[in-house]
Amino acid sequence: MNKYVQIGIALFALLLIGGLVALGVWDVPAPSNMVETELDDSRFPR
Repeated sequence: MNKYVQIGIALFALLLIGGLVALGVWDVPAPSNMVETELDDSRFPR
């Protein structure tokens, strides 16, 4: 049973490290559409 736990922990660590590496190298493009939102003056009390 101890061997199964060690294998499980090793697989989890490999998945975690692989995910972190994938996020680190992934070139996510910046948004290309401009977003404009009009805010009401009532949201900002004077």
